[in-house]
Amino acid sequence: MVKWTGRKFTIWQKGILLTMKVRRCRQDDLQALKAIFATVYPQNSLLQDDYFFDWQFYSHPWNIEQQYTFFLLVNNSGAIKGFYGYVITRYIIDGKLVSGCEPALWWTSDECR
Repeated sequence: MVKWTGRKFTIWQKGILLTMKVRRCRQDDLQALKAIFATVYPQNSLLQDDYFFDWQFYSHPWNIEQQYTFFLLVNNSGAIKGFYGYVITRYIIDGKLVSGCEPALWWTSDECR
């Protein structure tokens, strides 16, 4: 059973209550993310490159928020248990240029599935 309240939710799994929080990625999360990327995406060396990650999810030309477009699922101790990253894109809809996004990366640890 999953209960969602704002940016926190709880999961009952195998008789254990897990409380998780969703928050935006920060610069100090990158080393932990790289360790996860090495396991989840072992063939994608670009994800190990700080410059590429920042370009893709932070300093992308259409990212007007100037925040990472990458969200983390973290447990009470701050360990990353999942993530979702998207890329800002531009579309022409009905002749107008509009902003949108495309999902790029997502993952959840086995214990949160």
